[in-house]
Amino acid sequence: MYKIEVDSELRLIRIRHYDKYVGAELVSALTELFLNWASYSADRPLADYGKVFVDLSETTGLSLEDTDSAFHYTSAKRLEGLGFAKNFRMVLLKPRTQVGEAERRFKRVKEMGAWRELDISMVDSLEEVVLWLELPASYKPSE
Repeated sequence: MYKIEVDSELRLIRIRHYDKYVGAELVSALTELFLNWASYSADRPLADYGKVFVDLSETTGLSLEDTDSAFHYTSAKRLEGLGFAKNFRMVLLKPRTQVGEAERRFKRVKEMGAWRELDISMVDSLEEVVLWLELPASYKPSE
């Protein structure tokens, strides 16, 4: 499951995953975000938000389902068509459990098709998220 949060002051999109991470949940969250952008920020266009924080720290399990190259190539192309600009910087905060599985999944996806061209990284700590996305040192995600 996931929840999308938008911080207009920081121009930050946070996708918080929790419980079991199922299949291609990030692709589903990004698709929902782009198709329903007006419900998240009616006053500012998506292009104004260049930072995406994918928080996996609360996931309780994940699998490598839906990581085949054809699926991710199609998904990345579809997201590009929905307005997923290459000027976005995305960082994934590793889960507390199944770190090895998360790293394998990230590596597999990152090497595929259009995902290769994105400015995307996976980090170990919130401090690294703050540095990578150039957020204020005092940044704390909402609960």
